[in-house]
Amino acid sequence: MNKYHNEQGAALVMTLLFITVLILLLLGQFYQVTNTAGQVSTMEKSIEARHMADMGIDYYQQMVASKREILEEVAEDSGFQGVKSAIEELNNTETLNSEMGSGNKSFEIEQITIEQTSDDEITIQFNSKGMASEKEINEESEIIISILRQ
Repeated sequence: MNKYHNEQGAALVMTLLFITVLILLLLGQFYQVTNTAGQVSTMEKSIEARHMADMGIDYYQQMVASKREILEEVAEDSGFQGVKSAIEELNNTETLNSEMGSGNKSFEIEQITIEQTSDDEITIQFNSKGMASEKEINEESEIIISILRQ
């Protein structure tokens, strides 16, 4: 029996096998990095949209708060219907949406309802829609106005 001790070409096979395994590992890492980058991008858009919705809530709350004295005067003179009309007029005259930066981020206040929850309380419920790139987030909020009668 002759044993073959000719190992010429074994280095080539080992090198090709090593390179194939290395390429498979690198492709796996590349896929993982691209997938993670896509997830991070989606999360950033969601966070930006939520921040824009929160900004819309803060904007509308401050807008109503800045007119508080006027609303209290109207409440004393005309009651709930007068306050409701004043708030509706405020909604029609004030800007209830805003764009930031290059126009791919914005908020919009919509679905505003005004209810009298008790003799001395008025509740304004509204929806703030935040938009960033293609992502939209809707957040509901409310403002409770206490009317102090003298």
